[in-house]
Amino acid sequence: MDTNTANQPTVIDRLAEMISNHTTEQIAEMIAEIETLDGTDGTDPNRTLVKFACYEIIERRNPGIAPILEAWSSDLDDDRTYTQMMLSALAQLTTTN
Repeated sequence: MDTNTANQPTVIDRLAEMISNHTTEQIAEMIAEIETLDGTDGTDPNRTLVKFACYEIIERRNPGIAPILEAWSSDLDDDRTYTQMMLSALAQLTTTN
């Protein structure tokens, strides 16, 4: 891999930068809206990229979310989606902080 491209921001990095001025609550609302649209209109690759950028921002802003998500990913009986788990974990962190 060329070292010049190795340090280039990804599309998700660029999108995350563009929406980083939004509050965490606004970003969580964006994720929820994308999930609703995906459920009614089908998954759209552009919305998926925005959703992943939203995940990135929430994870960066809330480092305490990582252990919660790691525990969830190891629980084979928990059938929640990543979005459902992230929003639940975010709510847990918000009520405990």
